[in-house]
Amino acid sequence: MGFRHILGRSVLLLLVLLAGKNLNAQCCAAGNPIGTDLDFTNGGKNSVLVGLTYRYSLSGSVYQGSKKSDVGFVDKSDFNYSEFTVNYALTSRLSFRGDIGYFFNKTEYYNNGFTPARANGLGDLSLLANYQLLKQSKIGALAIGLGVKLPVGIFDQEVDDVKLPINVQPSSGSFRGNFQFFQQKGLGSRVMIFSLLSMEMAAWIRSDNFTYRYGNMYLFATGFSYKILPGLSAALSGRGEFRGRSWRDDHISVESSGSKIIYVTPSFNWKIKRKANFNAGVLLPVYRYMNGIQLGNTLGVYSGLTLKY
Repeated sequence: MGFRHILGRSVLLLLVLLAGKNLNAQCCAAGNPIGTDLDFTNGGKNSVLVGLTYRYSLSGSVYQGSKKSDVGFVDKSDFNYSEFTVNYALTSRLSFRGDIGYFFNKTEYYNNGFTPARANGLGDLSLLANYQLLKQSKIGALAIGLGVKLPVGIFDQEVDDVKLPINVQPSSGSFRGNFQFFQQKGLGSRVMIFSLLSMEMAAWIRSDNFTYRYGNMYLFATGFSYKILPGLSAALSGRGEFRGRSWRDDHISVESSGSKIIYVTPSFNWKIKRKANFNAGVLLPVYRYMNGIQLGNTLGVYSGLTLKY
């Protein structure tokens, strides 16, 4: 192995190590991406819903606070991800949901011609118990959810003896707990309003390559859908994602971690038959505030098919 080759790999190793500590690429935060399915209503006792969703996300610009910045050696990052979902309603109010995803790629692209950091593999397993508090009321249907996320996928991946940044690992490597609150109400025969509040907390990672804890994540989404034709609805929602700073080593705060991002999300849902639904949408960020210097989301798209049995 030549001196230049060794030097090039040494420099790349240094950059990757720095990226793992100082640059949290928001589109590629480790573990499964935050879901876009805002409907947590119960499908009826003994009903089974099976779904397959595809998601793509791109972070194409570096931000310092709310302004774009030219600082840094990371050019952009993206992922292609597919998720399989099964939801079973034990009663007319209580249901259980499981999600498992696979990353076809999670990639950080670097400036100056350095080789991108790329990984693929299983993400985390998400398990959620959902209870419908109210089916019909003046404020509509209300449901709460309690769940856990288990790091069943690949973590501590290395390529050519170089550890990949934590943002690129397919699995988060961390046990996480989450709470969700969902509300939905019909206004006439065509309009439906909905809202979702979600909170997620992570345990410490103590692996071969990382001692790390993700900051708490809070999500709020609200919007409405309109029935255009029988079986075809369009929706528009606002979505806020708020991430606290992460921690590493001996409880050292990671300066370039945590963010506030607000999206506008147009979408549509097509009820193909009584037992099949197709949905698709776009996540368009309209405001970003990144702690320190970080990549910020540029675009997200998703599509999914759900079958009811």
